[in-house]
Amino acid sequence: MIAAGAVAGVLVAGLLGFAVWESAGGRPYAELASCRDVLPAQVVDTIPGTDSPRAEGEYIPAAEEDWFSGDEVLTEAGYLGRLSCYVTDRDEEPGVTVDVSLFDHKRSLEHFEDIAQELEDRADDLDRGRDDNVLEWAGISVGDGGLVTLDNYNGHLSGNVLFLDVNMVVSIGCSIPEDMDDTEVMEFMEDFSVQVHRRLSRTSERV
Repeated sequence: MIAAGAVAGVLVAGLLGFAVWESAGGRPYAELASCRDVLPAQVVDTIPGTDSPRAEGEYIPAAEEDWFSGDEVLTEAGYLGRLSCYVTDRDEEPGVTVDVSLFDHKRSLEHFEDIAQELEDRADDLDRGRDDNVLEWAGISVGDGGLVTLDNYNGHLSGNVLFLDVNMVVSIGCSIPEDMDDTEVMEFMEDFSVQVHRRLSRTSERV
C-alpha cells in the first residue's frame, strides 16, 4: 500500500463475492476528471453538518509525488498518479477527502490482486473483531467492490471507504458529526461512494 490512502484494494470472490476489473468488463480510465467535476454542488451538498461545502484539489502525477520516488513495486504496477480532492465548509479544515489513484491497466492487475488479498484478510480480521478501532464495517458493491468502515481513533470518529473500479482505486474519508448515529454514518458513506463513482464514471476519459 502507498501513502495518503492512494492505493487500496477490492474484496474478491469468497468473502464478499466481488470481481477484479479484468472480469468486470469495464473500459479502463485514461484520464481522471477534475475535483469540481467529481464533486459538484449536488454531491457535496449531501455531506452532513455542512452549510456551504466546496470541493478543491488537483491531479498529482506520480513524478511529482516525493514519496513515490524510487518505489519499484508501484513503478512496475504502472502507478500514474492520483486525483487528490477535499471538501471544506466556510474555509474550515477539510471534512471530506477523496483520493483516486490511476494505474496503467495493462500493468496493474497482479498488483491489484495482491492488495485485494490483503483487503480480504482485513475484512476477515474485522469479522473476527480483531480491530478495536473499527466500530462498524461492511462490504460494498460500488465499482468492482470494496469496504466501508466507521473508525474511532483517540475519540475522533471518521467514515472511510475503499473501492476499486477498473484501473483506479478510490479512497474516501469523512469526519463524522457528533449527532449522527452509526447506521446513519454507514448509509451516508455508501451513498456518497455511489455518487463519487457515478461522477468519476461519467466525467473521466476512458480508453
